[in-house]
Amino acid sequence: QKAFGILREKFPSGFNSDQALKAGSFTNKMTRDRTLKELKGMGVIKQTAAGKSHQPACWAWTGKSLDELILPSTKSVFVTTQQVTQKQLVTKTHR
Repeated sequence: QKAFGILREKFPSGFNSDQALKAGSFTNKMTRDRTLKELKGMGVIKQTAAGKSHQPACWAWTGKSLDELILPSTKSVFVTTQQVTQKQLVTKTHR
């Protein structure tokens, strides 16, 4: 997502909702809120403080990247493949 890249580049240690809106990746508050909710749902950001009255919500990065969500890491593919192979071996030897 374009917004992820812009926010990550401009605010590497975290940001608040007002900063996100001013960063230029959103056209309005509704788009910002929807995108932040999606990023939170994907696990790439977490809310560290809820917005109150005139205080914007604060957000922090979790350490996950969008690349991990789109393509699995080679480690996870290897472990999964290894587990499947071990299960196949156990099934064949017990027949």
